[in-house]
Amino acid sequence: MLNQASSRMMVIITFLLATLCLNSKPYEKYEDMLNDFKNLSIDESKVYTVSDFKLTREDAVFNFKSGTFYFCKPINGRSMGVVFIGDATFDFSPPTKAEVRQLERILNKDEVKAKSKAILLFFADNTADSIEKSCIKTTYKWDTKMKELVKRFVEYELDDRENNITYELAQTLLDDRTSEYFLALVTQANKEDLIYQIDPYQQEKVLLYRGVIGAYDNYYEVINQFSKKEDSLNKGVFYDKLFNISKYTINIDINKDIVYSALAMLDITVKDCNFTWIQFYLNEWLNIASVKLSDGTPLNFYKPERNHILWVKIPKAAEPFTPLKIILDYSGSFLNRVVDQTYMKSSTTWYPIMSDQPKIFFDMQVTYPLNYEFLGVGDLVSTEKTEFTNVSRWVTKEPVNTNSFSFGAYRKKEFKSPNGMDMGFYFFNYNFIDYICQESGSLIDFYSKLFGPIPYKKIYISEFPDNYGEAFPGLIHLSELNFEIINTESNNVSFFAQVFAHQWWGNDVLPETYHDNWIVDGLSAYSAMIYIIAIKKDPAKFFELLRKSQEELINARISLLNTGIRPGALSIGYRNVSSKAKGDYSLVMFAKGMWIFHMLRNLMMDFETRDETDFTTLLREIYTETDGSYISTAYLKQKVEDKMKEDMGWFFDQWVDDYKIPKYKFAYKFEKSLTGKYTVKCRVEQSEVPDSFKMYVPISIEISENNIIREKKLITGKTTEFEIQLADIKPKNIYFNDPSSVLCQVEYVGW
Repeated sequence: MLNQASSRMMVIITFLLATLCLNSKPYEKYEDMLNDFKNLSIDESKVYTVSDFKLTREDAVFNFKSGTFYFCKPINGRSMGVVFIGDATFDFSPPTKAEVRQLERILNKDEVKAKSKAILLFFADNTADSIEKSCIKTTYKWDTKMKELVKRFVEYELDDRENNITYELAQTLLDDRTSEYFLALVTQANKEDLIYQIDPYQQEKVLLYRGVIGAYDNYYEVINQFSKKEDSLNKGVFYDKLFNISKYTINIDINKDIVYSALAMLDITVKDCNFTWIQFYLNEWLNIASVKLSDGTPLNFYKPERNHILWVKIPKAAEPFTPLKIILDYSGSFLNRVVDQTYMKSSTTWYPIMSDQPKIFFDMQVTYPLNYEFLGVGDLVSTEKTEFTNVSRWVTKEPVNTNSFSFGAYRKKEFKSPNGMDMGFYFFNYNFIDYICQESGSLIDFYSKLFGPIPYKKIYISEFPDNYGEAFPGLIHLSELNFEIINTESNNVSFFAQVFAHQWWGNDVLPETYHDNWIVDGLSAYSAMIYIIAIKKDPAKFFELLRKSQEELINARISLLNTGIRPGALSIGYRNVSSKAKGDYSLVMFAKGMWIFHMLRNLMMDFETRDETDFTTLLREIYTETDGSYISTAYLKQKVEDKMKEDMGWFFDQWVDDYKIPKYKFAYKFEKSLTGKYTVKCRVEQSEVPDSFKMYVPISIEISENNIIREKKLITGKTTEFEIQLADIKPKNIYFNDPSSVLCQVEYVGW
């Protein structure tokens, strides 16, 4: 019955999508759409007076109390824009605690109640009909605010070179789609602009932005993002995209002058026949010669000079879920050569990619000069030599989420890890070759034992002439600087080990959504920390790196520019990057993400025996259960609860969905009883977090060098007091949060 019902639903969806396909009038050329949008202006024939008109869009309410609506001239025959001048309010309340905290972090308020004298609305829904039905038509009266607001909106939407507009608006205009798309640009007296948007092309469609007036361009900066109410119960790894790429077949040619050219064939399924334009990213140094279908039919495309945005116009499908093959011919000065060293200008956009790309199959054939080496992602299935060139073919047996390559006049060393994993080291420098090979083999074997084996036949490590490191499935790019000092500096060992850990976390196992990026970033960082203490036997460096990251998280922007914007919550992912906090993504995702796993490790540890079986078992289970798939915060939380046999919602709410870090003032005193026994009385004052914040914090009481009492105490509320009964020997010292088990500030104070 379920299969029959599903089949009937698919027929209904197909019919509805096919019906929609008959009514749209897509643009044939991107340039025409761009020019129409740049020339957006007021339509003097469509002006309406308004009184107490309320417009609700999800979690936002616009109340136009009194004033005038001025419609913009139609674009492609449709009324899509209107400017309001008068008195209005904009009310917005985020629906979740995490989003409320994010709003507080950026705007210092838990809801928006804004007054405005000028608002611009742009839409692809029924907003125009609602205004015309509810308001009274009147005559046109000039107001300079109208022109200024239209100009500001156009500037926000255009990129810095004015040859592209934002993806969601471009997609809406190009396809002439009637959709949920809605944008409100709300101006405020002496305050920054707020922009509220419903974006039908994202899984989480509701967004609140702040307007940023930059030196070279104006742009939107996202504050809040969340799902529409009806979408919140229908969560998936990737929202239902309008098209899907299942396979890339790429023929690459690199000539003797290191000029890169490629012919890429994309196997695509078009899910919605009303969708006739596809956006890709392709490196700005690569130029398109042609785009065509597999039968040779040429396709319109748009890629401005020195821009990484590529739009391709596909034929309108007769019905949804239509497969097609697109072939792109492109070339350019994508590779740089410095003496005998070669590197890419981008590690990923050497082929046309899409945003939020899922795992895809690759079949790649490469022709390149004889005196060079080429390393790709996947299995090397064939090689041959001609008089002047090498030809190699690389095929992924399983789909991968990203692809890259290494190319250069490398020297190479083939070797095996101690446990037999095939590895290849490709380098320009002779320094520390044996050490790099030894360290690489050690890391692969250690992580394979800790998590489980990765699904790659061979690991290639290649040197890059830049301060850079990145991991791809079976392929690792590492900086020459890292090679030069890796054997003397443990912090470089940490970076080296972290890049290797991405073979497990970030390549094989992917985050389910951007809210879960912290898991793979934090795990890769903490894996390196475990390696330092378990294999390198360097606990001093382990705790030094912990303390350094703790200081960076706590002290961020206390003095630097004094913006007052603290690093955000882990769960907001990419939104930690902003003009007010440019370095926060790495700081939060890697440093704080690492701390989350360090704190979980200590919470799960048997404090008396120091047994860590539950934590190490957790790591192996979450890898083996998500191997080749996706991992989510909800899944991790459930796994932790299964191990700890308790509800851990409080932990994830405090540490993943919130950005606050506790400060503890710790006071203690010893008292001796009449029987000669000692008692230590402790008082902990907690601040900079809500009173409901709680955490188990370890305390170490040093009786003698070989006699240390360790306990974990629950700290919550403004003040926590407790006593610990001791023996008849007065302790030498007492340490709170020892050894660095909780991300916090600690200040010792007198009783």
